Amino acid sequence: MKAMNHAKKALVLTILIALSLYAYVALQEKMVANATGQLYKVNVNIYRDQDGATELTVMDFGVLAPGETKAFVAYVESKSSGQVTLSYFTSNWVPANASQFITLAWDYNGISIQPNHLFKTTFTLKASPSISGIDTFTFLITVLAQKNRT
Repeated sequence: MKAMNHAKKALVLTILIALSLYAYVALQEKMVANATGQLYKVNVNIYRDQDGATELTVMDFGVLAPGETKAFVAYVESKSSGQVTLSYFTSNWVPANASQFITLAWDYNGISIQPNHLFKTTFTLKASPSISGIDTFTFLITVLAQKNRT
């Protein structure tokens, strides 16, 4: 009888371990890691801090899971001599299909930016709930300042 109880306990333990491993592997397949955006700046500087002490070349969003949203606060400064309006776009996604599942947005509302003025903005990266098979990705974020027409 004791041998039967040991066998049952061993079987239950084996099943629990197998289910745990399956769940771990399933989660790893869906997780997106190393969400990194390289910055290309046209007529702007972009900083990590409001004092403009730490210039950014990369936005590292960290680990991004399916359906998750991550925010990245940055401070943009116009290098232009007059008022500007900002815009951005993304490109060079690696892997290329990452752009089908991941989107970048920001909260900038189109107001004019004065020269040498630091403007706080938040970039938001969102992964689709249906993303799978992407464990790391990079992309290029181009931020540019265009002079306002007078």
